[in-house]
Amino acid sequence: TRAASTWYHIWEIAKADGTKAGLLSASATSPTMPSGYTYRAYLGAVYNDSSNNFITIRQIDNKVVIMPVGVLNGGTAASYTAVSLAGVIPPTAKKVTGSITVQNPGNVYVSPLDNGIGVIYVASTTSQTSTGAPFSQVIITPQTIFYRVWSSNHSGFIDVSGWEY
Repeated sequence: TRAASTWYHIWEIAKADGTKAGLLSASATSPTMPSGYTYRAYLGAVYNDSSNNFITIRQIDNKVVIMPVGVLNGGTAASYTAVSLAGVIPPTAKKVTGSITVQNPGNVYVSPLDNGIGVIYVASTTSQTSTGAPFSQVIITPQTIFYRVWSSNHSGFIDVSGWEY
């Protein structure tokens, strides 16, 4: 039986005689192999949501695209603050992609670390909200990025639309 709110990892498996099959496993490192299967290759992951439905993904090679998911909605932290991506990208993801929006003139900074090293940012110089600027950020802490805004009268929005392995 499959569990809700769980990442399932996609494996290609094979027997010594060349027989191949696919396997979904909750393990990203050691899937339980059916009898006679000794070879395995990791292909990716898909999330089974809280309604027990697999999300729709489009994967080409090591890149995955999903419908955008908001992970930060009006964040106002003035120091680097963790944003969990646990239900949006798998623990095996090495990079996250999406868009960043800033409300009011100012900046939203996104970093793979809580000290701002490797930061990317989106700036708005007008009194209007910026449109979602695309971003791609490496992942150092699994399923986590860090953000902050320029000052407390600004707010940031982050949507995730994919990942890379």
